[in-house]
Amino acid sequence: AVIAERRPDLVVLDTLADLFGGDEIKRPLARQFIGLLRGLALDFDVTILLLSHPSQSGLTSGAGTSGSTAWSNSVRSRLYFARLQNSEEGEGPDPDARILSTKKSNYGLVGDERVVRWRDGAFQIDAGARADQAELAAEAERVFLEMLASFARQGRDVSPARSPNFAPRVFAGLPAAKGIGGLQLAGAMERLLEAGRIHVESHGPPSKTRTRLVMGPGGDAR
Repeated sequence: AVIAERRPDLVVLDTLADLFGGDEIKRPLARQFIGLLRGLALDFDVTILLLSHPSQSGLTSGAGTSGSTAWSNSVRSRLYFARLQNSEEGEGPDPDARILSTKKSNYGLVGDERVVRWRDGAFQIDAGARADQAELAAEAERVFLEMLASFARQGRDVSPARSPNFAPRVFAGLPAAKGIGGLQLAGAMERLLEAGRIHVESHGPPSKTRTRLVMGPGGDAR
């Protein structure tokens, strides 16, 4: 009734778990539900976007699926919105970055990916980044954080300033860097500072004050 009255171009249904009362693993029920949505799309010339959360296996495999394969087979296209998969918990070190990928498209290319980033209350396309670049950047950030934490446990300081103790240069020369170079680690350091995941701390007497990198957002973080 709402669609008939307002005649929208796009209807977003959020989420499948709140709208579908049947058993997700039963193929006939899945196909019937998608058939009802297809009927609405044809009758009112409207695009319908159905949101659904992946199962644990769908997360692990990267397929983003859940329940019966009929859900994916019955729709015309399927997109997957995922975090960068780099850390042991399955999330990359950049909490604002996501990858939007095309898993199925009956009328277009499959496998296309777009990096998006949370800015000013919305996800926006990061035009200067590709998915593979984002994965590499996230990996560099993860390695940088791991090495900084390791140095802190050992009581060893590294500096954000170019010096013999410059963090990216020191880290790049160690096996734990896993082949990531100094330029990539320097970029990771700048992004982590900007995100407030690390901060610069001054220490030492006033006559010989030095700076070092420390984990966390710093004392004045809000």
